[in-house]
This record gives sequence, C-alpha cells and structure tokens, in this order.
Amino acid sequence: YQDPIWLTPNTPAALVAIAKTKAYFFDGPIGSYEDPTTSPPTKWIFVAARRGGRVIYAFDVTNPEQPVLKWKKSNADLVNLGQTWSLPVAFKLTGVADPFLVFGAGYDPGEDSTPIVSTPGLGRGIYVLNANTGALLRFISNSSNAGAVTSPIASDMAFLAKIAASGGFGDVYRGYVGDMDGNVWRLDIPDSTPANWKLWRF
Repeated sequence: YQDPIWLTPNTPAALVAIAKTKAYFFDGPIGSYEDPTTSPPTKWIFVAARRGGRVIYAFDVTNPEQPVLKWKKSNADLVNLGQTWSLPVAFKLTGVADPFLVFGAGYDPGEDSTPIVSTPGLGRGIYVLNANTGALLRFISNSSNAGAVTSPIASDMAFLAKIAASGGFGDVYRGYVGDMDGNVWRLDIPDSTPANWKLWRF
C-alpha cells in the first residue's frame, strides 16, 4: 500500500512529492483478558493486524517485562479469516476452564476494488477460538433466520453479560455486530457449548 500524495495550495511548484510505502503489521485493535483469581493475575493480549494481514497473535503479558508469544493464527489455520480488523474479545463462561475468544472474521481486501472483487467466504462470519490455546472452536457463518452471512464482518462486536448474584458481571449471553452491507447480527450465547450458539439477522 502507498500513502497518497497530499498537496496544499501553498505547496511550492518545485517541490516534488513522492508516494511512500506504508508498513503495516500490528495495525489493528488489541483485545485483553485478565484473571484476577490466579497468582499473579493472568494477563493476555490479542493483537490484530488490520491492513497488516490475515493474522492474529496472542501474548501472555502477565510479566510485562517478559511477554511470551502464546499462539499465532493466520488464514492458513482459519481459511475464511480476512484482514483482522475486528477487536478480539475474550470472556469466560461457567463450566469451562479456558476463556473464549470471539471476533468478526475480518475485512475482504476485494472491497477496495472498483468494481468490488470479493473472495467467497472471506471474512463472512464470526470466529470462536479457545483464548488459551488458539484452537478453533467454531466458525459461525450461517444464521437461524436469514441463511448464510454474505458480507464481511470487520467491525467490533459488543457483548451483554448477566448480572451475578454478587452484583458483579456474570456470563456473557449475547453479542451484536454489523457487517459491510449494513446488516446487524445478534449472536445468542445460551451456554458454554459453541455448537449451541445461534446467529440472527435483524
């Protein structure tokens, strides 16, 4: 990718502007997870690349002076993964040892073209991974009321959590996200089994 050339009305005519290549890599949002019940408290971050590529990384930053790479997933592992624009959100559900990592499947670079040259399946869904190991738990690409997801999901997801008896937050039970065609999707999370999670289009 090359940055465009920007000229102001007062740019001297003798000044020759040259487009420069922008280096992308860890250019996307960074999600986090913390477990205060461990000693020391477990702290992980999940790094997306945005235009840096079709890749996501997980780091253990429990000791911030010695970060450790936990895992890396690319489109070689997650075949429908687009450019990772969506914030990776980690949360734990009752009855499961490891937290889940949930995010939109990403941006299809074909959207940049005129006319659009899209890649079938690319970015069209929601990924659910094991946040600890990076293992794929489910790729959700079909809805219960509107068939397949047909547009990339590059935006961040918003989640709702139950109120616990203690007054704090309990389990996450619902998520919302938009796609590149302006559709809004609702993800129902009734329990800790991703196979039971259902996607609905508004």
